Amino acid sequence: MNKHTNIEVRTFHQMQRHNPSKHLLLDVREPEEYIMGHIPGSVNVPLSDFTAYIPKIPCDQQVVVVCGQGIRSGIAARYLDEAGYDVVYNLIGGVSEWMQRGLDIEI
Repeated sequence: MNKHTNIEVRTFHQMQRHNPSKHLLLDVREPEEYIMGHIPGSVNVPLSDFTAYIPKIPCDQQVVVVCGQGIRSGIAARYLDEAGYDVVYNLIGGVSEWMQRGLDIEI
């Protein structure tokens, strides 16, 4: 089984600025949380629907999983580990830390 990597907001933001198409950013919060503000370019796949969505996630792309604080995204990252994905990141601190750092969000 592969092991996902925890990644800090600052590090991911730098990676995203340099090559945004390299990562698939999945926001696993519920839709009502997502519409209140999310990281630009993220796709909303609530944790409650996540396992059904896994077959639609490209295996050849790096996946970054985010939630509000980093808890639910850690669960989703473990699901991707179990499914055999090679490069999976859990964004620690989540959208909360992203916003605390004053980084752009979409509403």
